[in-house]
Amino acid sequence: MNIAMVVAKYDETGSSPYLTNELADALSARGHHVTVLYLDWEAEAEPKVKYRERQTLYVDRTMPRGKGMVAMARKWALAPLKYLSFKQALDKQYDLAIYYSPLFVAYPLLALHRLKARFKVGVYWDFFPYHQVEMGLIPRGPVEQGLHAAELHLLRQLDVVALMSPGNRESFKRVFGWKDDAKLRLLPIWGGGEQLPLRELDPQKYCVFGGQLSAGRNIEALVKAAEFLPDDIELRIYGRGPLQPALKALIRERSLSNVRLMGQVSREQYQRDIAGAWLGLIITDPGAKTDSFPSKVIDYFRVALPVLAITEASSDFGSFVQDTARAGRKLHSEDPQQIAAVISEMIGSPERAEWGRRGHEYYYAHMTADRIAKQLEDWAAQPAKAQP
Repeated sequence: MNIAMVVAKYDETGSSPYLTNELADALSARGHHVTVLYLDWEAEAEPKVKYRERQTLYVDRTMPRGKGMVAMARKWALAPLKYLSFKQALDKQYDLAIYYSPLFVAYPLLALHRLKARFKVGVYWDFFPYHQVEMGLIPRGPVEQGLHAAELHLLRQLDVVALMSPGNRESFKRVFGWKDDAKLRLLPIWGGGEQLPLRELDPQKYCVFGGQLSAGRNIEALVKAAEFLPDDIELRIYGRGPLQPALKALIRERSLSNVRLMGQVSREQYQRDIAGAWLGLIITDPGAKTDSFPSKVIDYFRVALPVLAITEASSDFGSFVQDTARAGRKLHSEDPQQIAAVISEMIGSPERAEWGRRGHEYYYAHMTADRIAKQLEDWAAQPAKAQP
């Protein structure tokens, strides 16, 4: 098939691949040609085209610049128009087009029907603008309402909206008032298919959290929980972001010698470090109104790391970890002492290694990019067939 993929995140070097890279590579490996249309919203450089076997990558980084709400509105309005500059790509006819949430970043392609594809799929992870409003990035009121209406219109242009879990699907239906169940299908989050090296447990007992350090993720609850951990258990936090100074201040304020902010490390270093950990932590905002499925579980499963999922009560992610993959435990609490108690219990559990093994097996059986590519092939070949 001739496939187009419209992205706002993509690693051109291949050294730190995103999920978008892994899916494009899996589709290419299955014999398809993948054309990637990539707008980099964070950088500034000249547009270019790159070619590799069975892939064509169109890149534009010439973003509108500036600070403040007016500059942000200008960027959101004008930047998506840059997709129209990829004229050579837009002159082609595609069998399958893959979009990612939010669709608004590619509104000219969908609203003006400029990307011609027989079958269109939207991989929908974050509900726009609802998620951004919850994070304080978009104001409530007329702006939110206008963006909501625009996103809903774009969603209706798709043949399939792919959602991560049953709970994610129900949240989507509630947020958008969606009635057409035939267009909603489940598509698990994915990662690479190569086997990562496993290693023995580090003599130092430590649990890990990896991700962007930003507000609205409840990372502070993990730092507070460290105060109640036994002396021989460390908490190591990987990543960087605007929350980092506040976390450092919280660590100093509570004189926590068992919390280490590891910063941003290479992907290879991160995978080595978490492979020697005793427990992987996932935590979400307890006040979130939409269901989430954190992608960091991929890295944990791939190195056979057992998982503690601390999530909002409405989420089915914890049940996925505990009951579907049987790779750890779930906890609906933000109480530091309770979180610390469960961490200690899991690290000392004789079932700890078995949790890790089961997560590892589940990942390679159900969550590799190649399996997702096969699922997309089937949808594009039989678009009228509804998911059971």
